[in-house]
Amino acid sequence: MWQKVKVLLKYAGAGFALFSIFLFLTFPFQRLGPKISSGLETLFSSFTGGRTTCSIQSFDFHFPLGVEWEHLSCSDTFGNVLVNLGKTSATLLPGYQKVSGVLEGGSFLIKSNAGIRSAPSFVEGTMNDVALKNLSPLISSLISRVSPAIRDLKIEGSLQGNFEIPLQSLATKPGSIDITIKNFKLPQQSTLNLIGLKDLPFSKATIKATSSAGKLTISDISFISDHLSGKVEGSMDLNDDLALSTPNLSLKWNVQKSDALLSTPVGSFLASSPCPSPDSQGFCSRRVTRMQDFKLSPF
Repeated sequence: MWQKVKVLLKYAGAGFALFSIFLFLTFPFQRLGPKISSGLETLFSSFTGGRTTCSIQSFDFHFPLGVEWEHLSCSDTFGNVLVNLGKTSATLLPGYQKVSGVLEGGSFLIKSNAGIRSAPSFVEGTMNDVALKNLSPLISSLISRVSPAIRDLKIEGSLQGNFEIPLQSLATKPGSIDITIKNFKLPQQSTLNLIGLKDLPFSKATIKATSSAGKLTISDISFISDHLSGKVEGSMDLNDDLALSTPNLSLKWNVQKSDALLSTPVGSFLASSPCPSPDSQGFCSRRVTRMQDFKLSPF
């Protein structure tokens, strides 16, 4: 009797598996394309504060349990391209999500673990030569939401590296970020014209940090150029509520006087600003020991 039950269960399981495959193969995934585009438009509009239009091409099933598309593009009301994804595949299961694809001549892979009714506890990713040029409108929009004075920021370079960031239990979960921006540069633009610079190339642009047992340690965060440079040094004791964390950081900056900077009022102001606690390399420094100190200008 029990042997017959096992045989029946085996056949039932095989039948269910075949039925599931049939559903996936025959499901009209193409009809989901417009809904995905609409959802992305709402998402990006909430991030950037302006209306966004998206289009998606060849949205279809991706073996074994995912979806894919040939091209995805989102633009703002001025026609600036915010996102321009090439061939991309996504696995979106409860407790496991993975998105990989082509972005601006490079490639990326992002993983997370959101549940049906729960937010993800981590996000990790790898980037390989992801160009920043065409992402400038999106980055500029996000920055302008925090600092309204910064608008229409243009950025060039490519992202290389990986990250693993805990989104919950910051005081216990490990994390890391190791990102290099190759050939990082601010090309000629109105923001630089205000300080008398035609462009601003950086010889070094690196973000490296690790977190373990509730302590964030900065290995190397530095953006170095011939005119303006900045660094962050130190550590932070993390709390599950990030606002209650305790930083022990030094924000450092260096402004090199030049004829270009001194040719404009804003550039002259930067060049002549006080330089507190200069170190041996000429970097000015400000200590940050409270989270609310980040709201203050380092100058």
